[in-house]
Amino acid sequence: MKICNDDVVEIARLTNHIPLLIFCLGGLVPGVPHEDLSKMKAVLEVGCGPGVWMQEFTDANPGIQVTGIDTRPTMVDQARKRLQEPNASALLVSSYTDQLPFNDASFDLVSMHCMSLLLEREKWASLLSECQRVLRSEGLIRVTEFELAQSNAQATEEWSQLCWQALKQLDRCPSESRRYLGWFSELEPMISAAGFQECVCIPHVVNYSYGAPCHQEWKRDLNLQVRKYLPLMVEMHLLTQEQSVSLQERIEQEMNVPSFHAIQHFLTVLGRKIS
Repeated sequence: MKICNDDVVEIARLTNHIPLLIFCLGGLVPGVPHEDLSKMKAVLEVGCGPGVWMQEFTDANPGIQVTGIDTRPTMVDQARKRLQEPNASALLVSSYTDQLPFNDASFDLVSMHCMSLLLEREKWASLLSECQRVLRSEGLIRVTEFELAQSNAQATEEWSQLCWQALKQLDRCPSESRRYLGWFSELEPMISAAGFQECVCIPHVVNYSYGAPCHQEWKRDLNLQVRKYLPLMVEMHLLTQEQSVSLQERIEQEMNVPSFHAIQHFLTVLGRKIS
């Protein structure tokens, strides 16, 4: 399978981003102790990408069957190459919202993160309904989403505003305010409406200011995000090609200045299937 440049950048972004996110959020499934994970038999990752989270999970939990699904053929192909363990597999699906190719009550955990980048707002209810179907009684759903970063730097703030505009135009952002994407106020109500109970919200704050422990890693992550999404923003006429080149350069310059301060917020919501 030929991999286009856009896919190369996305694979590089996710390969860098997922281990960094696991570290910054405090674990593979925030809020769920390792001893609870070790009791599970089967786990599903929705939007598995190139299989990085799956690889980390199987390394930490070799006795659990891990399955990933994705709608992007290149990502599934990369995941299959990465995952050589017999207890891990990646499947290509045509949609996240049609009936998934699994029997009822097949999994102990369904995990997903940053699905707002892949899924339109009105399709979440269908996805969560399918998660409810494929989970066993007492099974868990884990959803982690992100919010716009906050910083004291002009170009980085311009980037956040462009992200809001792009996601709003793609119907992947529920907020009418340009200050935030709005998923943090929507996740728990959506998960509860899908029938999950005992929902818990776990906030995360990542400090990637200059000199912070994760600054260099997060700088690389942001640079890969910009490389991935700026061409799309140009296609959407949110800025010109010349402006995109300038913005990318200014963001990188800003992050190398000792006075650069920034934080990134995430929220994990856990819910349990009770039946």
